[in-house]
Amino acid sequence: MNQIVLTMISFVAIAIVIFGFVGFYLRGWIGSYIKVRASRGGKVMVKVRNPLVDYFVVGVPEGKMVNMRLRGKRDVKLTIPDTAYYRMLGIVCVDVDEESGAVVTRDYNIVSSYDPVVNNNLHVRALTAPKDKDKQDIIVIVLIVLTILILLFVAFKVNSLGEQVELLKSGAGTVAGVNL
Repeated sequence: MNQIVLTMISFVAIAIVIFGFVGFYLRGWIGSYIKVRASRGGKVMVKVRNPLVDYFVVGVPEGKMVNMRLRGKRDVKLTIPDTAYYRMLGIVCVDVDEESGAVVTRDYNIVSSYDPVVNNNLHVRALTAPKDKDKQDIIVIVLIVLTILILLFVAFKVNSLGEQVELLKSGAGTVAGVNL
């Protein structure tokens, strides 16, 4: 029994080492492939071309744009034309050049180039910008505040008159120089 457990542990250790080397050698391709394949078309495999080494990340398409997170933990949003997509092993792929922030076709032609950091910053600014109030909304708010102030003034005057009437009913003597 002890010999079987040791044999199983050694096989599992060898399998982990082999999968680790394969994962290291393929630069994260297996994990990205599984995520994209499991999404059933909801995600895209992005091959990021770096001057030192190419690596793979998972991108999420939103209309004509694809969101991805590069290795430097930098979020990038790129506009990808329909001609840049291709299929590989049953998944949709696209190539991106990391230095220029451009989409690259399979024959290494640059399709579009712009600064993805600036584009991403402008997108974030547009999403988090405060909403402008209409002049009508401001006028309605001012009218409501004025109405509340007028109602408070009228309530205090009515309360003051009520106190004077109670004073007159109680027969306290003179009110404003008039004997009762």
